[in-house]
Amino acid sequence: MKGMKHVVLGSALGFATALGHAQPWTLEEAGSNVHFVTVKNAVIAEAHQFLAFSGAVEAGQAEVVLDLASVETLIPIRDERMREMLFDVGVFPTATLRAAVPQAAFEALAPGAHLEHRLEGTLTLRGKAIPLAFDVRASREGEGAVRVESLGPVMVSADQLGLGAGVEALREIAGLNSITPMVPLSFSLLFQAGEG
Repeated sequence: MKGMKHVVLGSALGFATALGHAQPWTLEEAGSNVHFVTVKNAVIAEAHQFLAFSGAVEAGQAEVVLDLASVETLIPIRDERMREMLFDVGVFPTATLRAAVPQAAFEALAPGAHLEHRLEGTLTLRGKAIPLAFDVRASREGEGAVRVESLGPVMVSADQLGLGAGVEALREIAGLNSITPMVPLSFSLLFQAGEG
């Protein structure tokens, strides 16, 4: 989802000239995860995740699509309420994160090596798009495989995404004093280069 969580910082690898030669990447769902944290009554933090998502990187442009119906909080009634009252998955089934990625620089890493960059992107949900800035670490994991993970929480504003009314409805039905509208998002995404 995740908001998934930055324009690329310059590096000595000269990725800009090689970017157009990078092969397309496909997101491997089985080796990836997208988590977020909610805070209720100002002090109780709970970790959740999305179980289904897809994505790709092509010509230096990344797109990750979260299936909002796959939200998993370990409490079935809360999952149902999030799907219906917060995300309204019947109308808005997905959230999409897009960002420019130094694809060729990441591919140039030796196995076991890593590289850190700051990216800028947009998160689109319920028809609203908000800018996000986040730091990532890319690691080479064998032939054609690159893992991209957030270095810290990517702060997402529920209010900016038009989720404020849904958050308030969840607060009321759960009998809570508050639900914090700022949501930390984190991810670890495994990409596999295509055959080109």
